Amino acid sequence: MSIAKQTLCPRCGRKAEFVIETYISDGMRRVTYLYRCTCKWRKEVETLLIKPENGKIVIMRTSGNIK
Repeated sequence: MSIAKQTLCPRCGRKAEFVIETYISDGMRRVTYLYRCTCKWRKEVETLLIKPENGKIVIMRTSGNIK
């Protein structure tokens, strides 16, 4: 049996959903894991930047809110 932990929006108190957003720009991919609410509140959990560099694939990882 599994109990899912719910994240509530600090702004309106509703349940926030966990989503994954991806963007592709100039050969670099940005994958962002975040919580999002219908009131437009967002909290980024982690972001991965994936890009080719010198014949290799480089993955950079950041945590928390980044701009």
